[in-house]
Amino acid sequence: MSKLAKNSEGKFLRVPTLAINRIDSEHFAVRFEQIGDRNRFRLILQRFRTDFLLAVCQELEGQPWWVVATSQECELEEFGKRNGIRLRFVENGSGAPTTDI
Repeated sequence: MSKLAKNSEGKFLRVPTLAINRIDSEHFAVRFEQIGDRNRFRLILQRFRTDFLLAVCQELEGQPWWVVATSQECELEEFGKRNGIRLRFVENGSGAPTTDI
């Protein structure tokens, strides 16, 4: 699925997304995409940091990603639902096929 979704008027809307990349058997790297304006991003990031206290921000492939335990996959799904954010699983940060939830 594309990062852009068509609405009923034929215009394209950016879909708030949390890209999830499995970096090893115990960790996911997550990155916010198309969240909205600066204020909305700050609000979502604040909620994320409250829900995932042990998440660590690291630079991977030249971009900042939040690293969380794979055991928190269900919590990531719930976070996405509560905040209207689509989850997109990526393979090693590449443009490889993805699985949407």
